[in-house]
Amino acid sequence: MAHPPLHICLISEEYPPDTGWGGIGTYTCNSARGLAEAGHRVEVIAGAVGPARTLIDAGVTVHRIGFAPPQRFLKRMVYRGFQLVTRRAPYLRRKLEFAQAAGYMVRAIHRRDRVDICEAAEYDANGCFVARSGEPPLVVKVHTPLLLNYRLNDLPVNRETRWCDRLERYQARRARALTAPSRKMAEVAADWLGHGRTLTVVPNPIDTRCFTPDGPRAEHPPYLFFTGRLERRKGVHVLLQAFRWIHERHPELRLVLAGHDTPTFRLGGETLYFQEYARRTGLLAGLDGVVEFLGRMDRLDLPPWYRGSIACVFPSSNFENFPYTCLEAMACGRPAVVTDAGGMAEMVEDGRSGLCVPAGSPEALGAALERLVADPAFAQQLGAGARRRVVDTYNLTAVTRQTLAVYHEVLDA
Repeated sequence: MAHPPLHICLISEEYPPDTGWGGIGTYTCNSARGLAEAGHRVEVIAGAVGPARTLIDAGVTVHRIGFAPPQRFLKRMVYRGFQLVTRRAPYLRRKLEFAQAAGYMVRAIHRRDRVDICEAAEYDANGCFVARSGEPPLVVKVHTPLLLNYRLNDLPVNRETRWCDRLERYQARRARALTAPSRKMAEVAADWLGHGRTLTVVPNPIDTRCFTPDGPRAEHPPYLFFTGRLERRKGVHVLLQAFRWIHERHPELRLVLAGHDTPTFRLGGETLYFQEYARRTGLLAGLDGVVEFLGRMDRLDLPPWYRGSIACVFPSSNFENFPYTCLEAMACGRPAVVTDAGGMAEMVEDGRSGLCVPAGSPEALGAALERLVADPAFAQQLGAGARRRVVDTYNLTAVTRQTLAVYHEVLDA
């Protein structure tokens, strides 16, 4: 049955280019454009770096908002009390301030032009004030809860983290529907939430017109490519161990890593950034000029690096939900070498669109990478399969259709 166009609000502090920090921002941008191309009216409530403003981007209305302290006396007194309570929890305060501003913006839009449905990620509880009001109905997509992220990186969990976790659970439990990008994430999220909630699996979409095998390639000696945050759970320390073994056999080979460094490594009770940890533990010994760190890069600057690589490697040593970097590499026609730690094993068909190895094993990872380095024809075959996999399963049109099915199920209930 045909449905009329919907008026949809997506809430995400992360939204490129201004605040496009990670996968949630990328997901929101792709989802917004896919919904707009399908004929729906889409408004995004996003964070701002500078002054608040509203603009039109690819058919999507984007409201860049900031938090403004209340002006009325009583509300100002309440806010001052809130500041006192959260004086030692700046992260929690900032997230609540954005969520409150987002809730206000959604109400303002809804009053003048009824919004049919909202969507927000569980992470940071950006939609918790919309969830509290219950109007318009809220769909929450679970990416990776903050508390789970801390535990995966073996970081100390403090009171502020637990309060953020309570907000994320509150928002998710009050949502009218819950989705997750992978079956594994749906299972983990069901355990996280409890209360018998089930999640619908709706993968993350990718624009296969932007990420394509056609186009310029990085001019560089032969290399393997990693992109993503340099954090413990993503297994970059395992990658260096595996690469050292391969480099002994292929001294011309380079390893290129793109992504911002994070203090998620511990050594002797001290928390370290990855590059410092790698230097202190000898992981980089003898690899000067062979391992290159590009730092944080805009995702639209990544395709030449994807295309020019022998293979792209995503060596997560602990749970990984559904990383966009893996989808982007596959869309650019490169074989992806992944681990079985989460949703990537669902994205990559082992031996057809990439290779999947046991998580945390430098030996298995090294053997898989060696196989591709030593057999370029096989690498090309897997790269072609990777492109087909993304085009067939994760394109904007197909995933938008699944997203709309969830929205209509909520609205028809």
